[in-house]
Amino acid sequence: MAEQKEAQSKVSVYSLVMTIVVAIVTVALAWGRMEQATASIDKAIEQKLDKEVFQMYLQQTEQRLKSIDSRLARLQDGVDKLNERTAKP
Repeated sequence: MAEQKEAQSKVSVYSLVMTIVVAIVTVALAWGRMEQATASIDKAIEQKLDKEVFQMYLQQTEQRLKSIDSRLARLQDGVDKLNERTAKP
């Protein structure tokens, strides 16, 4: 009877130790997967932010070019009017 209890005790301890080992391995795997997913998401966010910043830069550049274009058009109109005035005797 004592041998049976001792064997049962050893099995219970072994079972407990294996359960703890499996739990630790499972937590470690989950932690690694979470870290990998977080890194992937962070990278995607950085790429999206870089793209948004670049889009903003392009919009600003486009606005500047439109402003320069309109100024050049006004200057050209002024030059044309000046040429018309000076060409008439």
